[in-house]
Amino acid sequence: MGDKNTLDKIIDRLFNLDRNFIYVILIALFGFILRSLTALRTKFSADEMVHGTHAIGFISSGKLQIMDESAVWFWLTDFFMRTFGVNVFGIRFASIFFGTLAIIVVYLICKELFNKKVGLIAAFVSAISSYQLDMMEAGMDTTMVFFVLLSLYFFILSTRKENKIYFYLIWVSAGIAVMVKPIGLLFLVPLGLCSIYYHFYKSKSIKIKDYIFVIILLFLIFTPVLTFNYLLYKDKGILDLQFSRFTRISVDTYASIAPTIEGFSFKTLLIDNNNRHRPGFVEGFLFMYFQESLFILIFALIGLFFVVKNKNKFILVLLATFLLPFMFLAGTSLLPNHFVFTSYYAVILSGYGVYSLSLLLKNKKYQRIFIYVIIILILITSYVKISNGDSNGFLGTKNELGQMIDFKETNIDKNAFVLVDSRIYRGRIAFMFWDRHYLEGNAFIEVLRNNDKIPGQEVPIDIYFVECVPDDCGWGGGKVTEDFNKSMEDLVTVFGSQDSYVKTINSVNGNPYFKIYKKTIYLKSGIIPVSDSLKEWFFYPVNYQPNSRIFDNYQTHTLYDTLIDQAAHAILYIIIFISGLLALLVIYSLYKEG
Repeated sequence: MGDKNTLDKIIDRLFNLDRNFIYVILIALFGFILRSLTALRTKFSADEMVHGTHAIGFISSGKLQIMDESAVWFWLTDFFMRTFGVNVFGIRFASIFFGTLAIIVVYLICKELFNKKVGLIAAFVSAISSYQLDMMEAGMDTTMVFFVLLSLYFFILSTRKENKIYFYLIWVSAGIAVMVKPIGLLFLVPLGLCSIYYHFYKSKSIKIKDYIFVIILLFLIFTPVLTFNYLLYKDKGILDLQFSRFTRISVDTYASIAPTIEGFSFKTLLIDNNNRHRPGFVEGFLFMYFQESLFILIFALIGLFFVVKNKNKFILVLLATFLLPFMFLAGTSLLPNHFVFTSYYAVILSGYGVYSLSLLLKNKKYQRIFIYVIIILILITSYVKISNGDSNGFLGTKNELGQMIDFKETNIDKNAFVLVDSRIYRGRIAFMFWDRHYLEGNAFIEVLRNNDKIPGQEVPIDIYFVECVPDDCGWGGGKVTEDFNKSMEDLVTVFGSQDSYVKTINSVNGNPYFKIYKKTIYLKSGIIPVSDSLKEWFFYPVNYQPNSRIFDNYQTHTLYDTLIDQAAHAILYIIIFISGLLALLVIYSLYKEG
């Protein structure tokens, strides 16, 4: 009888759910499906193959961070890959998951700034935004933006309701955003300034104790990064890349990538961006123009007009948290993924723009028709952008790397040997074959030249040879020279005979991308451990094995150092746990406030 009563209560609650709650959940599920489909098909960028591959094995490594990024995203991504597999879906799931939750946060923000109807419009626009869909990458930006939006939501609630819990949640969320990606600091600073301004404007005073507590809270959140650098410097005399850039300590450690690391420059911002003959701030807006639906941008401008016209009390925090990050990034780091945050501001404003214009029509039926027409136009233009982009639409096969991983899992034995065309970008090779014995083509040629130094007897070894059909599979920038290309074509001649052909893998555009061949040849048995010893990518051994080759691992030499190291690890795990709780809090807030 008791069970029946419990079941009745559950059924009653389901039927009594707020309609807006159901609508937003359905919109979010739709957004999740679109994000998943896009993630499976979009080709990988070079940066993804750095960050994503560094997430493999991160949890087992026990590291507090890697050389240039904080730990939270890498820990979460490794967890997702353990759950879904080291494949395209697993490596990009953080962006899919937090990008979906961001749709709900967009609704919650708009509900507080405007009303529920604006929230529903903006949430749906966010779900179909071509810019947001295109950024379903193995990178930190979408995850970081989720926590930034969450801090903005708590800022609005804190200002409206004067609730201490919301006030501290602002800084917890913003602090985690920084721990996901350091450029989160660009949002933390204007949030802090706006918080002080709003408090003073409302109360004509500032509660110093509250902000002292915030500083302590943020210090605790950043403890893993600070501890890592303190112990690394004490043990090896080096710092991570970010601290090295600003202190100029151990710059030689990162000399090989120095040309890719640029500081802020007013010249880049206002005059010329890397000889492209246009200022960086123009480039930033062009990212929005080329990546986002034109209708979203048009209605965002209309929405901004109405926000200013109606003197919305939160216009300052919206502008400050948009402009400061935008201008700084436009003067230093001009990549489309760094500007994806602009899309979320655009959909919030466009939702208000669509709603405000609809009110100019007196008939409610015409208002609804107007809103539906605009949403359909946004849907069509977003679909066109996605179809013309790197994913070539939503439906069809996975991208070439996803297909290669599927083939590996079902056909390439763990003990087999994989020889990979060096014209395939090294990060892609590491991602696809991290758990197999593999050797790049140019390294294989070098090993054969030193065959007499390889231990063991000659034994028959099954070799899978993977050819790069288009001659450049991810390097770009003219890095595949004529001589480089010829050396790989010579390998194709040896291994790519018709009788050894196994399969062709096509790109999402339907063009041949990889060709796979299989041959059994006699090689010294020592080639397997030799190949495993060469599995390195971008400063680190693949899968962080062996541990002894991780250049920025440190040893603690005193009890004090050991204790703060353990404390920093404990704080990191607490941050991960809180990140999960905040994700649940979004759903609860929608249920409670929706």
